[in-house]
Formats: sequence, C-alpha cells, structure tokens
Amino acid sequence: MLNFLDQCLITDGYNVPYVTDGTTLSIFPTAPAADMIPGAQWMVVHQNSVWAWNTAQTTSIYDGPSSLRQSDVENFHSWPVGNQLFVAKDDGQRGTGIGVFTIAEAGISPDNVLVLFKDFSTYIATGAFGAGAAPTIVQVKTDMGCIAGRSVQFIPNYGMVRLTHRGFALFNGLNDQVISDNIRPYIFGRGDITPLNYAMVSRSVATQSQNPPLYICACPSTPQSPGLDRIFVFDVTRKAWTICSFPYRWATCSLLLEPGVFPYTQVGLYGRAAIQRIFSGDERDDGVKVSWQVRFPPVAQPLQRTYVRRFLAEFFHIYQGQDVTAEFVLGPARMPQRVRQTKRVTTTANAYPGSGLTDAVEDELFWDVGRTGEVLWSELTGSGCMTLRSAEWQLSQKPLTRPMRM
Repeated sequence: MLNFLDQCLITDGYNVPYVTDGTTLSIFPTAPAADMIPGAQWMVVHQNSVWAWNTAQTTSIYDGPSSLRQSDVENFHSWPVGNQLFVAKDDGQRGTGIGVFTIAEAGISPDNVLVLFKDFSTYIATGAFGAGAAPTIVQVKTDMGCIAGRSVQFIPNYGMVRLTHRGFALFNGLNDQVISDNIRPYIFGRGDITPLNYAMVSRSVATQSQNPPLYICACPSTPQSPGLDRIFVFDVTRKAWTICSFPYRWATCSLLLEPGVFPYTQVGLYGRAAIQRIFSGDERDDGVKVSWQVRFPPVAQPLQRTYVRRFLAEFFHIYQGQDVTAEFVLGPARMPQRVRQTKRVTTTANAYPGSGLTDAVEDELFWDVGRTGEVLWSELTGSGCMTLRSAEWQLSQKPLTRPMRM
C-alpha cells in the first residue's frame, strides 16, 4: 500500500493494482494496453513516479518476474512500454523485494538509488526513465538477495535491513553483511529451538519503532499457521537482538507517521479484528496490567562447575507492592535443578530522580540460589510496567578437576 498524490495505491500480486481515494475503489486503467501493467509483486514511490517490480509470473514482451517498470511522472495511470527493462532476465530468480534509501518517500528521494532484490542477488538502479534515458543497473557483490520483501526497511544512518537465506543482512549502499549470526538458532533452528516456517517465511513483515530506535520483524515459526509469532527486535543503538513473543500472532505491523503526532507503531493481529500499539510506553492493555516474561541466556561454561550464590536485578519505573518471580534452571541438562522464588518491591524504596510520583520507585531485588551447576537459563515473570536497569550474577567457578588426596 502506497500513499501517492493524495490517494492510496494497493497491489496484491499478479492482479491489476487498485487505487482508492478513501471513498471509491477501482483498478488501474485497462485500456489502452500500453497504459496498464498486469500486476506487481512490489511497488514503490521513487523519483515522483510509481515503480513496479516483478509484474507477471511468466515472461512476456514487457512483463515477467524480472521486469522493472516505471509510470509517468505524477501519473500512475500511464505506464509507457518504453519505461521498462528486464534485470537479469530468465536467470531462474524472481523479484522478491524493492527498497529506497528513505523511510517514507513522497516525491523526490534524497538518494537517486533504487535497490532491487531477487532470491539470491541484489541490484542497484540509478537514474530513471524519460527522454530516451533508462536507469543504470549494477549488480551488488553479494550472494544474498531477499526472501521476504516486506522485511525490507531502511534505517537512517545505518542502512537497509532485510531477511535473506542466510539470515538478516544489512546493505549500506556499498557493502552487504549478515548481522544476525548470534541469533541463528531462532532463524534456522538448533536443539530445542524450532526454525522459522520456511514455507511461509515470505509473509514476514517488518517495521520500525521511533523511540527507542528499533528494527522489528515478525516471522512465522508454527507449521500449522501462517500467523507471525516470532518477533525479532534489533536495537539500532546497541546493535543487539532480542527475540519476543506476544499472546496473539501478528498479521502485519507499521510505523505511522502523522503531522503533529509523535511516530507510533501499530500491529494488526492475525485472525482477530484488533490492532495493538507497541513500544509506546503503554502501561495497561484495555485497563489491565500487562503480564510479561523475560529469559536470560546461560552464563557458565559447559562442563564448568559453578557455585551460584545469588542473582540481583535493579528495576526502576516500578510501583510499590509489585511481585517479580524468578526461576533458575541449573544443569547438567540430564539432571536439571529448578529454583523458583518470588520477591516484592519494598515500601522503603526511593523515588527515582525526576519522577515526582510517590508510587514510582526504584528497587534492587535479589534471589538466593545457593546451588552448584551451570546456569542453563533463568526467567523473570511479573505484571505491570517496570524497567530493568541492570542484572548481575554472584557466583564462583569451581576447578575442572578435584585435588588429589595423598
């Protein structure tokens, strides 16, 4: 869906695209033949025109999986056949995504570059059609393309991120590199972590959060459902990933930009007539405190015996009387030990600087573990808004072998 010339353009694949002004819905003109496109897997507004990429399932004179077409300037009803070219025609790949180096382009882009993705290759189109000219196509030196066109997002001062067959990758206009190696199991699976549903992975959709600056990509991982249930969140500032799951599967998500309003991100739920706002500081959902759970990774080395004394966590922006339950699972994995304790925010905690609220406090909670083993994983669970400032383990590692008795 694109906003262009005060109207909304909609494409759903290999059907003639639609246009609506908010009152009526119609398709692009069907005659004369020179002024129509049979469809478009991907459309984008670029250089004051609408561009269509992958316009037909099979190759014909002007259309096909590798066809790139441009409308006339400020006229999406006119698609001259001269404004068309094939990008690596009949190479066995399809156009799987398209991107521009701006978040919400309307009119002329600050960077005259269009990025075209195929299954396993990437191309840059520089320039535009018109006056006998045509864009210059250059293939990027990479073996990665895009496997989910709606995962393409341009992040200012960083680059263009998308999901590829090797994981999430960043293209900055010159170099292309994978940025998700440390979360590979959540993409390809390993051990007890199931991989993404590759048959449905093309339905993945991404958006951004303005504050904090995040790249958010929702992907399907359940074989029985195309709903998006594994959410990858990339902190642009810290260059760190977090894997999230929500009570309901997603269908889509979008960053909404409106004049006079702070940008906010909304999610459309799969199979439910509902939307949700995320990462906007909301403390309640329909008047109910939001339940939450966070899992921390292992801390001890395998085969290294460790005495775990306690776990400390410092919270702020919390409320007196909140309960936080911690569960620690210590190995070895064949004989796990579980420690579960609940702590409550004390009434003597101090208000954090600048709060001005008597019930908004900060506090340090600690859980005594007192066990020996490797920490397989640990979880904190609670309800209501709170912010984790820091977490710390107090432990001491045991020697790999015991001393010999003489």
